[in-house]
Parts: sequence; C-alpha cells; structure tokens
Amino acid sequence: MDKEKQERLEAAGWKVGTAKDFLSLTDEECKKIDSLQTALRHAIKVSIRQRDSDSTEALKVILGELQRSPTKEISRDEEIKILKKLEKNEEDMLDHAGIDEPSLYLKLVRMYLPQMASPSEIEGWICSNNIDFASLKNPMQAVGIVMKEFGARADGRIVKDIVMRLSKGE
Repeated sequence: MDKEKQERLEAAGWKVGTAKDFLSLTDEECKKIDSLQTALRHAIKVSIRQRDSDSTEALKVILGELQRSPTKEISRDEEIKILKKLEKNEEDMLDHAGIDEPSLYLKLVRMYLPQMASPSEIEGWICSNNIDFASLKNPMQAVGIVMKEFGARADGRIVKDIVMRLSKGE
C-alpha cells in the first residue's frame, strides 16, 4: 500500500497493519500459513474453479507426496527434497519413454522448487572467509559446512567440485 493511501486511511480512523498483527499470529503460525502445502491447497482450489482437471490432479499428487511424511510438519528442506525426488522420477520416466517435452506435472513440480544456488553464489560464500581450509583436517569437511548453509538449495556434487578446486588453490 502506498504511503498516501495509508495516511488517508489512518486519518479516517482505520488501523493499518499486517495480517500477522490483525490476527495476532505468532511467528510459528505465520510459517504454517506460508507453507508449501498451504500454497498447493490454494493452487488446487484455483485450478478447480478454472475447471483445469489436469492441473488439479497433478497438484493433488504433489500435495499427497508431501503429506506422506510420517511427521505432521516437515521442514522446508524436507519439502525441497521431496520435490526434487518427484522431479527426478518424472524426468527419468519421460526420458525412458523418449519424450523430450516436460509434462504438465514436471512443470508444476519445478514451479514449486526454489531457485537453486548457483556455483558462483556457493563459491562466493566459501571465499567470503566462511571456510578456512587450513583449519580443516580434510577439505571434504567443508562440503558439510556448505551444505548446512545452503541446505537443499545446493547440489552436493557441485559443492564437492567447488570445494576440491578451492582447496587446491585453483
């Protein structure tokens, strides 16, 4: 909301704030609202209203996979791992069938995956004095440190290659 509109509303006696303030939500409750599962449920409702049965079914499959977790609530990293697994399975299936075009299901899975960390982003983080290779017994210990920082946003193979190259001083 622009500043002018906010001032007009406040001058008229209205209170302006966030949904968190209005509903008196805790940080934990806000995280639940912002969860991937909530976003998927909303997307399913929209696709039903639009009578897009293909999208509805694909979204229901994705949501179902996320809900198969034995724990009621899963972390964002666990959600990403599940989505990556779904992506890989669908890519393999399409490749095996000889189909070059991504399916609607694959497009939807990718839509909910976060932007992966680029090799330059990973390398920049390492080089910003976040890892001191001299203090490590083995340079491969740095891989764990980097993966802990980036979580599921980083590909372990890429991290390993970057760590090996940087540890050798290249």
